[in-house]
Amino acid sequence: MDGRGWGRNVMRNYKNMGGNRTVYKPYTQTMNKEARILTGATDVMNLIYFPYYWKQRYREYYESMRDYQRQGKNEHDDAEDNTTSIAEELTNYKNLRGA
Repeated sequence: MDGRGWGRNVMRNYKNMGGNRTVYKPYTQTMNKEARILTGATDVMNLIYFPYYWKQRYREYYESMRDYQRQGKNEHDDAEDNTTSIAEELTNYKNLRGA
């Protein structure tokens, strides 16, 4: 499945669950995913605050973030990639506001 198909599925599932507040803005990411994750790691640490019990509440996400290897056997990197995207959006928003 390509990225557009995946995005449509996410939107459909969200609406089926009763969601109507999130705005989806699909875009094409052309930069190397691994390079983005490594470059954005500092921004993730500085800009994103995780809930107090996130280790227990979001165990799989926590373990994926904790166990990500700079070089090595990362079976999945979706958690890191999406978290990096959020940090990039926060950085862009901060820059637009002049903060």
